[in-house]
Order: sequence, then C-alpha cells, then structure tokens
Amino acid sequence: RRARRIARAEAKALGLPTPAEERRRKREEAKKSREAKAALAAKAKAERAKRTGSKFSPEARARISESLKQRWRDPEYRSARNYTTSAETRAKLSEAMKARWRNGTYRATVLTNTSHSEERKRKISEAIRKKWADPEYRNRTVEAIQAVHQNATRRKYKRTPQEERLWRQR
Repeated sequence: RRARRIARAEAKALGLPTPAEERRRKREEAKKSREAKAALAAKAKAERAKRTGSKFSPEARARISESLKQRWRDPEYRSARNYTTSAETRAKLSEAMKARWRNGTYRATVLTNTSHSEERKRKISEAIRKKWADPEYRNRTVEAIQAVHQNATRRKYKRTPQEERLWRQR
C-alpha cells in the first residue's frame, strides 16, 4: 500500500498519470480497439453478404465480357499479365535448381522433416500404437483402406499395356 501511495505521489508531483489512471487508460484503449475491430469485421461481413450468391444479369455479363475483351486487346495490359517464361529462362532455372539439389546441404534441408522433435515423434508413435491395439479402431480402419483399394481398381480410364509398363518403370 505504502509503495502505491508513494508511486501516486511521485506521479502527481511530476505531472504524470498515476498507475491506476494509466491502467484505466490502457483498458479504455483496448476496449476501443476491440470495438473498432468488431465494427470492421461487421462491415466486411456485410460486404461479403452482398456479393455472396449474387448473379449478374445477362446484360451485365455482356458488358463485363466486352470490357475484358477490350482490355485484352491492349498490348500493355496483355504484357503485364503474361507470366509465361521463355525457354532460355526455364533452362537457367532448371540448371540453378539442379545445382542446388547436387549441394548436400540443400538436399538435407528439403528432405528432412524437422517439424517434430524426437520426443514428439515418440509420443505420436505411442498414441498410434495404442489406437491400433483397439480392435474396433483396427477393423474400421482396415475396412476403409480395403474399400479405397477396391474403388481404385475400377477406373473410368483403363491404361493400355504399354502405358501400364511405363507407369511401373517410374
């Protein structure tokens, strides 16, 4: 208590806000920012609601189509949106990436999974072992896997024997 009184007295003597006044001011600012965020979120939601599910009339679609066709006729507009790379650039990029892959450190950083620590991996492994020990979970999962494989054999597009051979060689 005494320390608080001393702090208040010092703040008043220096013309600064007291600690309690400072806390009150920060709470008010936080409240205002929360209200501002809520207002912005509500406005954005209203904007999305206006756009969602709206259909353009045939006339509007025709106007939009015509304006886009006009834009694409403009060489400057077209060149600004042309993202294709030349064969020369692609060859340079290819060589650069091949060089990076030959570098052992790049290969190691790309191929190693550092998302989990060893302890975390161990815990995940234990949890999965426990799940597979449960007969109900095991049966349900095995049935689901078998169903996927049965559906995968029925394809709309059948490979020719040559395509099948090439695919298996990969």
